[in-house]
Amino acid sequence: MRETILKAIVDETNDLTRHGLARVISSIARSDVPNQKWGDLIQFLYKCCQSPTAAHREIGVYVLDSLFESIPDMMSAHMQHLFELFSALVSDPESLVVQVTTVEALGKIADFIEPEDRSAIS
Repeated sequence: MRETILKAIVDETNDLTRHGLARVISSIARSDVPNQKWGDLIQFLYKCCQSPTAAHREIGVYVLDSLFESIPDMMSAHMQHLFELFSALVSDPESLVVQVTTVEALGKIADFIEPEDRSAIS
């Protein structure tokens, strides 16, 4: 079922449907990721975010953003990689949606940064 949803979200062209699927992914991830049942989800989203197709980057960053709402503790383990990924996405040459969603995700990340960790970000 997980693979089917991931394929569906990449193949879907309707934004509203893709956002709905992203929320479904986030809901499933809430129980599966902490129990190591969906180990390839984050890697899949990284690949989407690095895709040459703007729609794939949009959905990749949108799902990552939604995961900060559903599994914030699990996402904190990926902070360094996310900073590197988001530094490229924030200036996406094709998609304003990617740029805006990246800024929204960075705002959620900011909630997790402790004062003593700030030097590691720069």
